[in-house]
Amino acid sequence: MPDPGFHRAAAIALDQASASRTVLPLFSAARPGMTIADGYSIQRCWTDLRIERGERIAGYKVGFTSHPMQKAYNVEKPLCGRLFDSMVWPSGAELSAQRFFKPHIEVELAFVMGRDLACRTVTIAEVLDATAYIQPALELIDYRTITPR
Repeated sequence: MPDPGFHRAAAIALDQASASRTVLPLFSAARPGMTIADGYSIQRCWTDLRIERGERIAGYKVGFTSHPMQKAYNVEKPLCGRLFDSMVWPSGAELSAQRFFKPHIEVELAFVMGRDLACRTVTIAEVLDATAYIQPALELIDYRTITPR
């Protein structure tokens, strides 16, 4: 059952962990029945907090696009998230390692869009038609949650 109070509290906890460079236990450890919908609701709440603070959405990320990754994380289909202007660094930028808890780098393809896509399921052809260009990108992932032992 959806729990807006929990979703907002989880978003606030993530926001505080990010600001203080601390980590949290997995939310699903305390709430084993969590769903992907719960995760998206937490994401929406965190997005609202960031926008209220003046951050801007710079783009979107699609993760778990490969079947091996979906299987490893028990995910049935790709998931998407928002990227904020504070997450985008120019080529050659220097970042302090102290900013991160458990960083790792993934090589990705960045689709730079020439126009927005409809807010519905879209086809590959529609994505390519809306794409201005594709370029290599490095994604720095920093985990803010840890798995309990």
